[in-house]
Amino acid sequence: MYFSMINSFNGNAAFFYFAHQDDECGVFQLIKDELRSGSHISCFYFTSGTFSGELSTARNEESINILSKIGVSRDNIHFFGSEYKIPDCGLVDHIDFVCQSIASNLKLASSDCKIYIPAWEGGHPDHDALHAAVVMAVKENNLLSKTYQYALYNGHKCFGPMFRVLSPLPENGAAFKSPISIINRMKFLGYCLRYPSQLKSWIGLFPFFFLHYIFRGHQTWQPVSVQRIFELPHQGNLYFVNRGFANKRLFYSKINKFLNEKMTIKNSLDVMDLD
Repeated sequence: MYFSMINSFNGNAAFFYFAHQDDECGVFQLIKDELRSGSHISCFYFTSGTFSGELSTARNEESINILSKIGVSRDNIHFFGSEYKIPDCGLVDHIDFVCQSIASNLKLASSDCKIYIPAWEGGHPDHDALHAAVVMAVKENNLLSKTYQYALYNGHKCFGPMFRVLSPLPENGAAFKSPISIINRMKFLGYCLRYPSQLKSWIGLFPFFFLHYIFRGHQTWQPVSVQRIFELPHQGNLYFVNRGFANKRLFYSKINKFLNEKMTIKNSLDVMDLD
């Protein structure tokens, strides 16, 4: 199996899990910090980046080029979603397979590893689905305390189609924070302009990334917990619902079914007022 042959490395390791090619934009500094500390970095993408599930060579190469500039070896960048034709906006329909694959793979990992995943934030359905899959996989491997979430974008306290970028939800717990140097802020902004296949998305995203790097200029990450994924990400409208990326009731019903199949003690996702 493709995934099981990866990451037999048993030393100081950091695994970065992404839903889409370009999600690495949320952890540029974390990747650099892990490399500086001597960690063996592996990056994984869990959708093909296309709505059909078919391979997007352009998207894959864009992420490879950016990660290579940061210092990640091309051999340690893996496109699981492309291999198994998991479509953009369709990860939740493959959540159990993704979870099982990650759990199996993590059995090869050292207990000293670190795992970084998209935040539970209601920004994109694939981000939340991957978050839930990984949390269940790391729980099985007793690696919850080694797993952290990074914010990408969400609609917390925003109106209509507006959103926040790189803004951790307070509901996800206290955020760790590290400064980003001026030089790296400029580099990272340059990297954000190197996804030509995603030009339409980045026209909307880039101004907010620019403001973040100019006025805040820090990297944040938060712990994860099993209990959080039995709650809605935040009160009010969720960004992916506002944008029509997924039906709220259907999406969280699938998440709830997956979670309850994984849990010994049954629980229920807080799905009040889903319509």
